[in-house]
Parts: sequence; structure tokens; C-alpha cells
Amino acid sequence: MLLDKPIYFSSYNFCCTEANPESLERAIYRRWQGRECNLKRYQPQQPCIRVDKNLTFELAQRMDWQPAPSSLIWALVPDLIRPFEIAVNGKRQGVTKQRLNTTQAALEAAQKCVKSWA
Repeated sequence: MLLDKPIYFSSYNFCCTEANPESLERAIYRRWQGRECNLKRYQPQQPCIRVDKNLTFELAQRMDWQPAPSSLIWALVPDLIRPFEIAVNGKRQGVTKQRLNTTQAALEAAQKCVKSWA
């Protein structure tokens, strides 16, 4: 079972000199203002956006570093079903080269999503 409701953030916090509050507001919510949302499941939000140019984030992205290809996927399901998975480049971590392009390499969340759409 995947999450059946969207996750809404009440605020976004940025600590860098490149962040432009007006651009962020437009990207996150202002472009949708004045438009109707016909989907009851998704509702427009207007989160608080804070930018502090004096703070530095010690783990901020650097141009000479590459982001890690790994990710953690979590779903709100019972613990017996294994609610989390670790992926590397979109495939389940620990998959051998021989099984890389098989269904055994696919993430459980992706398999459930495909099964629910079929």
C-alpha cells in the first residue's frame, strides 16, 4: 500500500545566498493562485518560505561534489510488509549484475504501483 494522501509542507527554509524568495514563491504556489483545483484530493497550499542568507548549511551542495545515487523509500504500511527500501540508481540495493534488469531488481513500491494501475 502506497501513501494515499499527499504530503504538504507548512514551511520551506533556505540558508544560502542564491535563494530568491519571489522565485521560490512563484515556483511553489503563486503560479496556481486564481485557478480552480477540480481534484478534491489535492488542494492548493501556501507554505511559509524563509530565506536566511547569513546562515550556512554544513551539508550544502558543492559544485565539485556529486550527489549520492542512493535513496530511502518509505511507505505507511505494516512492518510485516517491510515499509522501507534502499535503492541505488533506482534499483534495489544489493542486486547482482545478472539480475539487474529483472523483476527481482525492481523496487517493491514500483511493483505495487504497477500492479495497482494494471
